[in-house]
Amino acid sequence: KMKDVSQGQGRTVLFVSHNMGSIRQLCNHGILLKNGMIDFMGDVDETVARYLVANIGKTDEELINRDDKIGNKKIEITNVFFKQANGEYVTEAFSGEPLEIEFHYRVNSSDVDMSQMIVAASFADSYGNDIVEWVSDEMPHEFNKLSNKEGVFSIRIPNLYLRTQMYSLSYQISLGSTAPEDFCDKLANARTLFVMSKAFFTDDIMVSRRGYQALVPAEFVLK
Repeated sequence: KMKDVSQGQGRTVLFVSHNMGSIRQLCNHGILLKNGMIDFMGDVDETVARYLVANIGKTDEELINRDDKIGNKKIEITNVFFKQANGEYVTEAFSGEPLEIEFHYRVNSSDVDMSQMIVAASFADSYGNDIVEWVSDEMPHEFNKLSNKEGVFSIRIPNLYLRTQMYSLSYQISLGSTAPEDFCDKLANARTLFVMSKAFFTDDIMVSRRGYQALVPAEFVLK
């Protein structure tokens, strides 16, 4: 519908979004805002590139120091790490291999019941399109055993079914519900992970194509 509106009858449409995929699809001119002011104006591809560079740069900071968090800070993520099966921390991982997303947290309020914590985490592609998401209220967990002061919990991924490219991790910590008023700590582009290609479907054929779709185990058969 947005495409029809923007291309019909000589209209000019101002489309405001953080979804770079939609912006590249719908727009031919871009304006990048920073602190309420125009930071760049020009071709949409150049605008998207500048936005992505600016946001990826934030992922080098300690999360506790990030000023773009949303929430009441009753529970706060102090850092996030990616860990391989051998326990080593990494910034790159291979398609199809195990990966652990390790969250370090701190509780800043005395009235927090950790059993009520809801954690959501997602990977987005380089254009801001969400590719995969995990939400704790749909999954088994034992948050009731977590310390109400500080500690660590992880999302353990048995197989990372993602194609080769850079992905951005976002997370949301809530108490009681996922309504905005119950957000404790919500952060987009918290960390970036580069997924590398490898032999996935069989040992002797590399998955060589880059792309934004997930990999799903399958095979061709003759009937």
